[in-house]
Amino acid sequence: MKRIFLTTLSLALAAMISHPAHADEAEAKRENAVKENMAMARMLENIAAPILIKNAQTCGGEVAPYLGAHFVTVDSVSESYQNVMAKLYSAGNYPTVTIIGQGSPAAQSLKLADMVVEINGQPLTPGVTSLDEMRAAIAGNAGTSL
Repeated sequence: MKRIFLTTLSLALAAMISHPAHADEAEAKRENAVKENMAMARMLENIAAPILIKNAQTCGGEVAPYLGAHFVTVDSVSESYQNVMAKLYSAGNYPTVTIIGQGSPAAQSLKLADMVVEINGQPLTPGVTSLDEMRAAIAGNAGTSL
């Protein structure tokens, strides 16, 4: 009896996984999870932005450059979330804006779903490497506009 039950359960799970309606449901759950996560992250960024900006003067050279935006590339997120990030933010092979802190330097010129393909005329390498290139450019040009 146990063996039949487990086999039936295994077949039922296999049918659920392979059934398109269940795949759509899983995709919808991932999309909702991303929306909730991003809403919380935006809330935290909006709290942090004014504090970081105000306290930068106090900390002098002990602070890293603060842009006030978060970026992803489609390949910087797990494979199961790549479609969701592409759908919600048009994430692709270059850094794509997913969060902007109110009153931050980024809020002056960036919008959600903007994609950075070059910095100061220098093209970025497609893929997750572009995020590292962007971080290096920001750190190397602290306090200057890019």
